[in-house]
Amino acid sequence: MSDVAETPHRERCLTCFKPRQLCVCARIPRVDNRTELFVLQHPRERFHPLGTVRFVELGFARASVTLARNATLTGLTREVAVPPGTGVLYPAPGARPLESLQPRERPSGLVVIDGTWANAKSVYRHNPWLHDLPCYSLTPAQPSNYRIRREPSDLHVSTLEAVVWALRALEPDLRGLDELLQAFDSMIDDQIRYIETSSERAKRMKTRTRPRRIHRQLVAAFSRMVVAYGEAFGDPKRPRRRRTMLWSAIRPSTGETFDRLVLPEVYPSDQHLMHMGIERSELEAGVSPERLRSDWDAFSPPGDVVVAWNQSTLDLMMRFSAQPREHLLLKAAYASARTGAPGALEHVAAREQLDLETVAASGRAGPRLGMALAVLELIREEAIAAIARQEAEACDVG
Repeated sequence: MSDVAETPHRERCLTCFKPRQLCVCARIPRVDNRTELFVLQHPRERFHPLGTVRFVELGFARASVTLARNATLTGLTREVAVPPGTGVLYPAPGARPLESLQPRERPSGLVVIDGTWANAKSVYRHNPWLHDLPCYSLTPAQPSNYRIRREPSDLHVSTLEAVVWALRALEPDLRGLDELLQAFDSMIDDQIRYIETSSERAKRMKTRTRPRRIHRQLVAAFSRMVVAYGEAFGDPKRPRRRRTMLWSAIRPSTGETFDRLVLPEVYPSDQHLMHMGIERSELEAGVSPERLRSDWDAFSPPGDVVVAWNQSTLDLMMRFSAQPREHLLLKAAYASARTGAPGALEHVAAREQLDLETVAASGRAGPRLGMALAVLELIREEAIAAIARQEAEACDVG
């Protein structure tokens, strides 16, 4: 039995960090794996209430976890000393499927990145030593069973599930993996049961501990979200009319992108184009307004939720697209999670020290979409954690 920390309002296990009612320590079997596991963990996952790395630490005889933080705690670079024969589990171009390896080709050790898909990409990008290791991919035999934390697609699974599927390919004779997944499933069942029965108990909690409604919507609608950015310019002949010049977007759950420049009737000045980061030749190859509308409606159906930092971006979309869509103002969502005015998107990204990735899009759309994605991921992860804390506290109150 694990040690338990007691407070006047809650009891929490010091081994798995879960409330006493949800402690999983006694259920986790010990798997005597031969392949050494090195988990490189994104900092946001360290104390995430729904993380699965504790299952890896407690369940496997040869497993270690290292936080991806440099000495100054400002970056994600962290090199781990791994022995020869170690590979990295990451779907980079050219990665070999683990299932296709012959016994003599199998790695003796495996680096596994722990984090959301966006965070895992950042960790891989910021650690060049990973690029020097043999790279392996994984095709899960079934979708993730992590029903309390949404995965972007059926090919994305939790860290624990990824490790289990990898070891099934590398050590076909390894015992205990099914039992470990059964313990994982039972933890999920317990969590869901407490969530379903805690609504009355939650009413007795203080209001300030409840996640705002906008954050619950943000988490629930993630798979339907499209982050968008647009540029427009004033027509000298009709000063009150602004013409769409650029419309770009990315779907965070899949990475699909949309990028269109619109062929103008009247060209902006060279100075304006330079400010926008767009070449005249690029505009000359642009599409018609009608083509923009049809292409956008094909990319983003009415069931999507369009996310934009500023209201002006949403207004621009409503001028050229006749299809009604739900929308989310990212600035408002961020402001609801912080006190005070958020300021410009660039200031928020700098203030939060976000890890930015430029999206493949024209002009200023690339870096702006990258910043918006980082802010969305920040408040989404905070919302997930807040919801999990509320549910755990509801269990404690009961």
